[in-house]
Amino acid sequence: MFRTRSYYYCLRQFIARQHSPLRFYSSSSQSSSPFLTPKPPPLPPKEQKEWEESMRRRQLSEASTLDDDLNSHPDARKPVTPDFEGDTNPVTGEIGGPKKEPLAWGANGEWTFGGRATDF
Repeated sequence: MFRTRSYYYCLRQFIARQHSPLRFYSSSSQSSSPFLTPKPPPLPPKEQKEWEESMRRRQLSEASTLDDDLNSHPDARKPVTPDFEGDTNPVTGEIGGPKKEPLAWGANGEWTFGGRATDF
């Protein structure tokens, strides 16, 4: 059988479309959204509310446990007590300055900055 030039042209176009790299990345062969994945069946409203409440209680208890662990650690620093109350420093008259003098002569006879010695 005699094949014409248009036959080979059509055959070449067909093969090019079948093996095109764009075919493998087209949206028709893959899901368009990553959120369209299988999921469990929905719970009845009463059970859903109960589940959400239990998750909320669990998250709150984990957060409070973490806070207790941080506060009870032996190496944890003690909170700094302010030198004065209010917005104005009564000694210097500075308004809006630091509540605790950051650089001070410590009780043990050293200049400290935030509890660390700076006169080494």
